[in-house]
Amino acid sequence: MDWISKIMVYLGSALMVINIIRYFRYARKLKRIERISKSRILLYVPLVLLIMFLAGYLAVGIFGDPNIIMSGILFGGSVYVFMFLLLTYSITDRIIDSEASQKAKFDEMESELDSVTKDSLAVFRVNLTKDLIEEIGGNDLYDEDREERSFSRFIANREKHTVYREDPKPVYAEDLIRQFREGHDTVHSVFLTRRQNGRLGFVRFKASMAEQPSTGDVIAFVTERDWNNEIVNRTLLDGALAEQYDMIAFVVNGQYRVVTSGSGAGEKGSVIPEKATGPYVDYIRCELLPKIKGDSDRSETVSEQLSLDFVCENLIECGIYETNVAIDDGRDTYYKRFSFFPVNAEARFFIMLVSDTTAIHEERTEQTRKLAEALSDARRANEAKTRFFSAMSHDIRTPMNAIIGFTDIAKNCGDPEKVKEYLGKIESSGNYMLDIVNDVLEMSRIESGKTKLDVKRTDLAETFKKLYDVFSAQMAGKGLDFTTDLSGVKNRFVECDSKVLGRVLMNLVSNAYKYTPEGGSVRVTATQDDGDGKSANYEICVSDTGIGMTGEFAKKVFTPFEREQSEFVGQIQGTGLGLAITKRMTDLMGGEIAVASAPGEGTTFTLRFRFDFSEEEEQKVAAPGKRVARAEKSLRILVADDNKINREIACLVLQSGGYTVEEAEDGTQAYDMI
Repeated sequence: MDWISKIMVYLGSALMVINIIRYFRYARKLKRIERISKSRILLYVPLVLLIMFLAGYLAVGIFGDPNIIMSGILFGGSVYVFMFLLLTYSITDRIIDSEASQKAKFDEMESELDSVTKDSLAVFRVNLTKDLIEEIGGNDLYDEDREERSFSRFIANREKHTVYREDPKPVYAEDLIRQFREGHDTVHSVFLTRRQNGRLGFVRFKASMAEQPSTGDVIAFVTERDWNNEIVNRTLLDGALAEQYDMIAFVVNGQYRVVTSGSGAGEKGSVIPEKATGPYVDYIRCELLPKIKGDSDRSETVSEQLSLDFVCENLIECGIYETNVAIDDGRDTYYKRFSFFPVNAEARFFIMLVSDTTAIHEERTEQTRKLAEALSDARRANEAKTRFFSAMSHDIRTPMNAIIGFTDIAKNCGDPEKVKEYLGKIESSGNYMLDIVNDVLEMSRIESGKTKLDVKRTDLAETFKKLYDVFSAQMAGKGLDFTTDLSGVKNRFVECDSKVLGRVLMNLVSNAYKYTPEGGSVRVTATQDDGDGKSANYEICVSDTGIGMTGEFAKKVFTPFEREQSEFVGQIQGTGLGLAITKRMTDLMGGEIAVASAPGEGTTFTLRFRFDFSEEEEQKVAAPGKRVARAEKSLRILVADDNKINREIACLVLQSGGYTVEEAEDGTQAYDMI
């Protein structure tokens, strides 16, 4: 066993040599650490012990005769020392590296502090451990800043200039040290302050902390910088842009990151991812495509349009890329616009904006619908115009044929009585044609907005009396019972356009007269409700026992040139414009008109108006004025008209009255003659 003992002694000695060499190098490394280098004796005491331990090994191995137990103890001790020193070296290297890193960071912070001084409101280095401001600088310091050395008093002085801060309280030295010990080497806060010159502005306070290698004190490198632009940008981003866009994000290296979002991920129609960051392809495939409205082909199309390759290709070509996506949540459909702006298209770094275009889409859909309706209305109007000209041409041609025919017959007729009869028929046809022209002109004036209401005090009793006076003789001549009833009206004086109201009633009564056979009756009644003391609802009904009309025709009775086709109607002259004019005039007065009728049972037209009351006044009898002397037939009359036939007719009528007539072809000639 002697050879085993000797091997263990020699191996142990070799390990001790290695330990001595490694420790010697380790001691030299420790000498570079300033705090340890001051205790050099302590560094070399373990080295001396190791050398003495080696000498003991060698003495035993050369001069002694160790047994196996002693050799094992010596060898085990060498191995233990080797492992212990190996572990110690590893821990110490980490400490040295950490201190070197801290020193580098400290130096970097100090260098950065120097570089930002000219751009900062205030810059200073603070020994937090000693609560001491070591250096201070900046381009907008307060007067007391340069003299103050206590960091706590410095912060307290800052508070009197602070108008508002985001944090509930200021940060003092002990607060910064506590956060540094908790692993936070940077602390910042934003507050609104009034500067030395009285200007209000936001300031960002930033403290970067590190441990000073030489002393172990915690040093803070503090900067105060103008933060107005950043506050404005953040307000725009979180406020205006967040309201305008559902989501603002950026995509880089195939990863998305949500910067801000205007709604939550779980809201209806939302396309905001549940996670603020992640793979872009996962967002499209897992969160967006399942919400796409339409079949699988539509999803594939959207997937292609939003793929990174497709987006980047369009960004390089166009500089901006947008695509619209329809989202379906099961009940409603939402429309989203994805807009991409390049930061660096080749590096696939771009901004992604998502906005809700549902309202715009609905507005465009509504506009399209209105355009379609307008086109349909235009087509109907064109068809109505065609029918209008066709009907008007037919209605005008009928009396014109009569006028031309009877004129031609009258010229070749030698019987004075027959000529008189023909002239009467010519006059009747001419009046009918004049009615057509007047109705057409009236329709044109109403639809062009040229007809204006002349609202004034109106006596409904007087209006009904005039109506009765106009039609009573005609009704009696046809054997019709004609009555007007105003007993249901308590306030007969109202504010309205009496001429328009009279025209509406005239049209309705005239219509009843034409379509009521002999022996029938026509009745006009008016009633009112209690009202509110200032106005009331009035209802006027014009009823007859005439031929009536079908329900189908009643729906279009107020359409221009519409006339029901029947044997009785065909025998009655009419343009088909009277009721259309009546409807337009009723609408102009803010009223309503309705019709109830059945074939053979007569027709009732009901007018409804809201009239304001007008105070009753005594009827004033106009004072007799001077009577106007009858025009002497010796007067000379000048007729000016650029139409020769009109001029000739006017001259013949005046000459037949015994007047002396001269004529002018136009206004200029008339002026010269005068």
